[in-house]
Amino acid sequence: RESMKQLFNAILEYNFGQMQQYDEQQKLSDVADLIETFYMFNTRITKKMPVCYGEVQADCTRLVEYAMKAMMLPETGPIKKSVGFLTVFIKESRNCPRMMSAVAGQGENILRNTFLCLGGYTPRAHVDVFADIFLALNYKYPSDFVRWIKVLEKPNFPTFFVSPADKEQFVKKVLKEKVNRRLVQEHVRKFAAQCRNAVEWEIDFRTS
Repeated sequence: RESMKQLFNAILEYNFGQMQQYDEQQKLSDVADLIETFYMFNTRITKKMPVCYGEVQADCTRLVEYAMKAMMLPETGPIKKSVGFLTVFIKESRNCPRMMSAVAGQGENILRNTFLCLGGYTPRAHVDVFADIFLALNYKYPSDFVRWIKVLEKPNFPTFFVSPADKEQFVKKVLKEKVNRRLVQEHVRKFAAQCRNAVEWEIDFRTS
């Protein structure tokens, strides 16, 4: 068991080192495959053995921070795998103090980056995946979620195309929904289109 803990720790440290190196050069896209594989691996660990993060005293905050960077990359793999990881991590975090501390400390930043992705960082074809982050936070951290989502009240954020009224409507709809994934995906698609001044979203939705 001790050797497995050492191996897990070595995997984390190696990947953190690689991501830090390329992040400092602003070239994270150069290791998109590594990031995709790393977060796919951590999603499995989080689902099956979340206790591992506590046992090896993993730097869960760093894990979450790099996932937030990964979801803002242009490559599809890192976007989907990092968002998938964050979703599962948030859902399982209530069972592990170390994980819970990372989510509590980074919740507002997770939402800030999510809104930036909806505002233009992420290709519109892939914005659906972010619905899972809203659902997970709203389900597991409802009172915190209400506070964190106020980051959207910042003027001209995430873009100047979306009005305060549009933002208020989006927040109301998302707060109301804790389980209906399809409905939240629809809200996310519409909001992303509003952020980009893409009024054809309704046609896209009906024909997709």
